[in-house]
Amino acid sequence: MNFQLDGATHSVSYGELAGCSCRNADLSGGWASGYGQANRCQADFTNAKLVGFHFGKSICSDSNFKKADLTEATFEEGTTKNANFQGACLKSLRGKQANFSGSDFTKADLSEADLVKANFDGCNLTGANLRGAVLTGASLKGACLKGADFTDASVGQVDLNGAEISQAKGLSVEPVRKIAVGPKLKELSELAKKSDTFRTTIDLETK
Repeated sequence: MNFQLDGATHSVSYGELAGCSCRNADLSGGWASGYGQANRCQADFTNAKLVGFHFGKSICSDSNFKKADLTEATFEEGTTKNANFQGACLKSLRGKQANFSGSDFTKADLSEADLVKANFDGCNLTGANLRGAVLTGASLKGACLKGADFTDASVGQVDLNGAEISQAKGLSVEPVRKIAVGPKLKELSELAKKSDTFRTTIDLETK
């Protein structure tokens, strides 16, 4: 609908913001619906204040969030592909199962964010702050993580296939250890798979 909301100071619900300009606007506490009607949003939120804004399952692909304040904003299960988050503040973001593939998070602050099973495939996370973020089960295939800080982040079961991790901070990837299989080890492996509290998996190499 190409609304012009530059500099606005409202906290309301916007039904359809595709193509909307919200540069420098303060929309904190608001929420959006109707993005699902379009494949691309292309809204401009440059320098906008969107603290606690609820995007939810909206489609915000190709939008510009450069230097926006998205502290505690919600993108859970939404689609925000190929978006620009350069220098944005996404601290304590709620982004479970969100799809951010192809987006640029250069020097963005994602500290303490909830990103369980989120999709960051092909994203640029150069210099991003992910300290204390929860990335359990997330996918970062082909992502650039140069200089990204993962100190105290939860990275269990993260898919880093093809990712550039050589200069990432606080991110350690343990190689899979394969050992000879014996009858007792096979029994232990089965017990580990069935246990709710035994958190180690055993990769058996058979000949």
